[in-house]
Amino acid sequence: MNRLTTLILAVLAIGAFFYIRTLGDPPVETAVAEPLIPEEILAGVQEIECMLFSREVLKLEREPGGHFIMRFGRNSRGEQWLYQDEVRQALVAQLLRALEDSTRTLTLEGEPTEDDLLRTQLEPAKYWIAVRSEQAECRIHFGSDVPGTFDIYARVEGENSLFQTGRQVPNILEYNVQDWRETQVFDFDPLTVNEVEVVRYQGDEEPEVLVAVREGSRNWRIHEPRILQADSGTLQSLVHQACNLQIVRFLGQDLLNPKLSEMTGIPDSPRGYVLLKSGAFAQTLEVGFKYDDEETAARLLDRDENLTLALDAEALQRVFEVDFESLRSRVFTPAIESTTVMLEAKSPSGDTQWHAERTGLHPRGDWSFTVPFERSVHEGVAPHSWPQVVAEFDRLEIQEFLGPDYPFEPEIVLTVQWLAGQIRRDLSLEVMREGDRVLARASDQAGEVVVAQDKLRDIAFLDPRLHQDRLVLPAHDEYLPKATKFLFEPTDGRTIHLKKKPGANPPEAVLDTHDEGALLTSAVSNLYGYPAVELLPEESVSDSGFDSSRFRLTLASRPKESQPDQEVVITVGGEGPRGFYCRVEPTFPGLLVVIERNRLQDLLDLAAGDL
Repeated sequence: MNRLTTLILAVLAIGAFFYIRTLGDPPVETAVAEPLIPEEILAGVQEIECMLFSREVLKLEREPGGHFIMRFGRNSRGEQWLYQDEVRQALVAQLLRALEDSTRTLTLEGEPTEDDLLRTQLEPAKYWIAVRSEQAECRIHFGSDVPGTFDIYARVEGENSLFQTGRQVPNILEYNVQDWRETQVFDFDPLTVNEVEVVRYQGDEEPEVLVAVREGSRNWRIHEPRILQADSGTLQSLVHQACNLQIVRFLGQDLLNPKLSEMTGIPDSPRGYVLLKSGAFAQTLEVGFKYDDEETAARLLDRDENLTLALDAEALQRVFEVDFESLRSRVFTPAIESTTVMLEAKSPSGDTQWHAERTGLHPRGDWSFTVPFERSVHEGVAPHSWPQVVAEFDRLEIQEFLGPDYPFEPEIVLTVQWLAGQIRRDLSLEVMREGDRVLARASDQAGEVVVAQDKLRDIAFLDPRLHQDRLVLPAHDEYLPKATKFLFEPTDGRTIHLKKKPGANPPEAVLDTHDEGALLTSAVSNLYGYPAVELLPEESVSDSGFDSSRFRLTLASRPKESQPDQEVVITVGGEGPRGFYCRVEPTFPGLLVVIERNRLQDLLDLAAGDL
């Protein structure tokens, strides 16, 4: 080799080195795994036929819209596909995904011999599957597991080759025919069911009928046996229980079997049926006899009228034998506490006993009485607070239904009005007392007389005087600066006159003859702006509970210079468990006002001392 040739080879070698360093190694072709089923067949699957591990043969047929049904069963004469039924769509979807994900992982070289097919359990096959589109079919036979791997031996019928594939498809073929059948009774989402019908046959008598219809997204109303408000929560629970009913066993698909008909009552002597509607679609479950202690026979008319099923007896009983009365609403009003704007009680003749309403249209307004007097209501948390009255009305429940023909003579007509958006709605309750219970008849309950909770008695026959605002005296900064006179009369007969000290700020009352007026002023100021603990009818407290042996305090004010003095007289009597019984006149005529002991303690001390 001469120098020129050597030089050329060296240049080529250096060029090749830099080419490889710059561009990398040349690409290497990789084998693409062949799909188990050709893609053009999977893209248009119309039918799947398979022999399961149980040796049963099953056919899945796609209907318009993509829904699959199943066919199965053969007789002794070899006639195939005797029965049709609903298939578990989730299991079909799982099978389709397995077919799409499966590949032929390793194709064995050479044509398999008969010994190879016997050894791999491909002749006869353990299970097989045929996938058909409108144009073509592919049938795969599956054999035994490949030792040391997670694969299984398989071959395509009509091809002289043997390959390995994953167990995704064979695992699904190990379900038997009964596993493939749909066990859900009603094919509805419970939230879409808009009507329920339960009919129970009563021999020669009229059947018991329940028809309930959804109104809006949440509320239900009973239409049969008559129009009634339903308990929406209980009704929706019934729908959920119906939609969750499961088939325990398939008893048979031949209604002409006299022995089975005698045991189940289907089709000649059913006990009734349960019907659900979702939109324009309906499904009917016919209920037969109890098949044994734990199962009840039934038939789904919309699925296969020849198919007799066995359902869990207890689960079906909760739906079919439901007490219709338990589905009725046991509340008089919806949740309206925050939107209630008016409460009113009238006599049957129309005379208003009391009337209370929120001020203004906004539901958060303050409450006031307009009848029998005009005054704010008591908003505190003590007994007889008005918010508690409104809340209890909202929670009134029905304890018993007596029927529309029960003797009823109303004593009071109670009306509640609330806001539904910008619309005012109202409900009237006719109320009467019968012994130790209270009866009512609501305007929206079809004339039904019911036994209500005892709290309805307290609301309908309440004494409005006990619910008025309990401020004994106006607030300190509104009243005391205008005070012109204090009269303090201790039990020893003394009458102590005080007058406002000119220029005092805060004002200070002084005695006409003493200089301890500041003590009395301080004691009296404890009463200003503080609510009474309780209001009581004077007749409810015995003479021993109230006496005038403590003291009497007269307070006079002049709101405007052009007006005369206005007096409030507080007479302090005996002491009860919550404070002192006092008369406050003329503010609370006919009532005793309970004032806490600590509000009167300084006055008590002064009454016992020597001013």
